[in-house]
Amino acid sequence: MRCVARDEAGLRLQVVAALSTGNAAVLDAPPAWLPPALAARVRVGGPADAVLFDGDGAALLALLRELAAGEGPICPVLRPGADGLYPPDMLLAERSTSTSTNTAAAGGNAALMSL
Repeated sequence: MRCVARDEAGLRLQVVAALSTGNAAVLDAPPAWLPPALAARVRVGGPADAVLFDGDGAALLALLRELAAGEGPICPVLRPGADGLYPPDMLLAERSTSTSTNTAAAGGNAALMSL
């Protein structure tokens, strides 16, 4: 998650949101307040799957223009909700394994699959 905030308090919240959901935080510069144990999960620069943004409309417009001009897939921009927090469900990637049986191969009759 790329973290873009107008102040240190916003950046702290973004780093906590990213790291607590298992993501790496992508920052423009390493913050001095970050404990060394967490510094390994913070990258300076580079690609990100999403952007956590906290700023005014002009800064948002500039960020959206930058993202639109960039290469690669579309990158969602997430803003804090009314409670000031980022929605955790938007910060998680669902990974699951599923198995299905094609009953159409037996003419749609599932009983024929056990023969």
